[in-house]
Amino acid sequence: KSPIPFIITFVALLVMAAVLSGVLGHYGPLSVKGGAMCGAYLWLGFVVTTVVVNNAYPGRKVSLSAIDGVHWLGVLVIQGAVLGAFGK
Repeated sequence: KSPIPFIITFVALLVMAAVLSGVLGHYGPLSVKGGAMCGAYLWLGFVVTTVVVNNAYPGRKVSLSAIDGVHWLGVLVIQGAVLGAFGK
């Protein structure tokens, strides 16, 4: 199997972490809790809304949006918590 999707995913997650780090820099004093909360807010405002819209047009099941959404919530909360921990 091709490693290309894994490489694309790795690069995309690095970009996501870099942007989240930039947002956290404007958020205030960094902490694990603050980083996780910021990740959750960004997820709610940008990621879950995009997932729902992208799955609505082709008529995909709501459960697919829920699975995708929870996955990305985990990614952003963990990234935010890790970045917040390094910011101390």
